[in-house]
Amino acid sequence: MAWWQLSVQCSEDELEQTEDSLLAIGATCITLSDAEDSPIYEPLPGDSPVWKH
Repeated sequence: MAWWQLSVQCSEDELEQTEDSLLAIGATCITLSDAEDSPIYEPLPGDSPVWKH
């Protein structure tokens, strides 16, 4: 089985739809990372912040 690695840049508004689309076509893992230098170090419990870019 071949594995593919994609790199997709999207805005906060597009994040959920992008995630859903990737899962719908068979993605087994999705990793979110910062496109700029705006790290999120320790979010509060129950908080799932994403970057604003």
